[in-house]
Amino acid sequence: MDATDGTPITIATRYEGPPGTANGGCVAGLLAASIGPSARVRLEAAVPLATPLRLTARVGEARLSMGDQRLAIAHADPGPPGPIDAVSIAVAERAVAADAADHPFPGCFVCGPHSVDGLHLRPGLVDGGSTVATTWRPDPAGTGLDAEQLMWAALDCPAGIAAMEPGVSAVLGTITGRIVRPAVAGETLVVVGRRLAADGRKLFAASALFGADGQAVGWSESVWIVVER
Repeated sequence: MDATDGTPITIATRYEGPPGTANGGCVAGLLAASIGPSARVRLEAAVPLATPLRLTARVGEARLSMGDQRLAIAHADPGPPGPIDAVSIAVAERAVAADAADHPFPGCFVCGPHSVDGLHLRPGLVDGGSTVATTWRPDPAGTGLDAEQLMWAALDCPAGIAAMEPGVSAVLGTITGRIVRPAVAGETLVVVGRRLAADGRKLFAASALFGADGQAVGWSESVWIVVER
């Protein structure tokens, strides 16, 4: 998924989110890589897989397009002022994910139970139901993404899982994130997602990645759009 300004790119099928389209966090990480450690990314249309696309980057802005259609745009942004509260490794390891049979996008690279070579993040409920958490050991080499792109992907789905009530499906609309430091291959991180609010079809959530010392290494706030199942 590497790209330079004006160079056609394709997003491989392994990075699926909703069926046949790219995972929103992977797209966000691709655009943010052209801007810096903090960015606001808005997905304006479904991003197809295995299709020629174009990334155009300039100072403080990056765009992903297919022909004349703009699919996503990113701008430099300081990011949310701080992360949501941490969850301990012990609590995160005990959290039990929802039944895989009810998963809205089972092939999702980040959280899908049917993804062959995905991250398989399965955050479970903690804190009375508004927060989900799990542990994660990053593997940039094995996933084909650099550490920061991988972190954007990991910040994506846990927020959505926290935001969605049972039986509800939603896709990422906007994510504003900040990466404090790149993840280290093999380290244990705690991934936390939290539901913040809902307004009609819009769901608001936050997520964060914490090191073994309890310090946040990246965090985000995001807006999700409810869709038909």
